[in-house]
Amino acid sequence: MDYIFQIIKEYLETKYSDYALMINGKWGCGKTFYVKNSLKDLIEKDEINKIKYKVIYISLNGIRNLNEINKQIIFQKFNINKSVAIPSVPR
Repeated sequence: MDYIFQIIKEYLETKYSDYALMINGKWGCGKTFYVKNSLKDLIEKDEINKIKYKVIYISLNGIRNLNEINKQIIFQKFNINKSVAIPSVPR
């Protein structure tokens, strides 16, 4: 089994966590390719703790704040056209 997938599977099996995982590497080393062509399939085909997961991929390139990250996640989760305006959530 893939080493990175094993770490992610253990993370998903953890009932509660207060951290996130990041795949880091030099530009052009294949991080995006790996996530989209290997890791995504591994995660989505497995049922972990009786939960079926769906991978959402976003890039942080050009993101200026947390609100923009939230918007990107919503866009991906619901397949929303990125030209649709979503109002900011007041803090």
